[in-house]
Amino acid sequence: MPRTRHVARAFADSLNPAPAPGTAETLALVVSELATNALRHGGGHYTLHLSATADAVNVAVSDLNPAPPRERTPASTTAPAASDGT
Repeated sequence: MPRTRHVARAFADSLNPAPAPGTAETLALVVSELATNALRHGGGHYTLHLSATADAVNVAVSDLNPAPPRERTPASTTAPAASDGT
């Protein structure tokens, strides 16, 4: 999601005062993850709304799927243990 990361990073860079570089990068990562999930699970389109106050940055990502989100069991990300042949 390079474009989404770019939009989030540009938004962070436009804030005055600008957030710390690590905070701006975290914002870009969170926005990218939310947009990816909306694309993957929400039908292929999403809207992104970014806003900020003096105390907070607000991120809203919405998809067009009318069904509410449902809890899913995450896929395992660990590889099975290697066998040593014994």
